[in-house]
Parts: sequence; structure tokens; C-alpha cells
Amino acid sequence: MNDDQHGLSPEWLFAFFFVAVVSTLSVGCPRTPAVSHCTPGSTSCAADGMPQACSDDQRWYPQQLDPCAAPVVCCETPLPYADAGNTHSCVAPALCVGGAP
Repeated sequence: MNDDQHGLSPEWLFAFFFVAVVSTLSVGCPRTPAVSHCTPGSTSCAADGMPQACSDDQRWYPQQLDPCAAPVVCCETPLPYADAGNTHSCVAPALCVGGAP
């Protein structure tokens, strides 16, 4: 049998392979958050209740995979070390600085 009569031409195979690779790579790439000009090292709670931290490139990144689940809430809370300052984390409302949000 002649290959020209059955099967795909090399050009079609290359095009299919190229589209498949580009599609796979574009889906697998994480999206970089927008620059927010936050202070590197600072923390906050996102609108969805997820603790987030500001990176050196001034972008907010989540500190965990899921938002805080009831009964805990995302709020500013003291770090467990003496004079270490505060951070935003999922904690019981009683542990929030200034009370529950």
C-alpha cells in the first residue's frame, strides 16, 4: 500500500503535534498574580477568606490551598513567638487581634 493513500501526511502530523504541545503547556502554566505594590513580607486576608502573603516581587500569593473553613476565620493574629509580631492566618475568632472580623 502507498502511504499517500492511507494515513495523514507529515505536515498534518506536525500540525497536530504542535497544537497538542502548545495546548498542554498553556493549560499547565500557573497564572502569576498581578503586581499589587504590597510590602514584601506583609500578610492579609483575601476577599475569599484565604490568608495571603506579599512576595518580594510585590504580588499577593495564597498561604494555603483552601479558604478558612468554619468555625475558624482568616484574621490578624499574634505569632506564637515572643515579640514576633502578627500575621494573618486561619484561627478561632477569639484569637483575632481586635476581635473577630
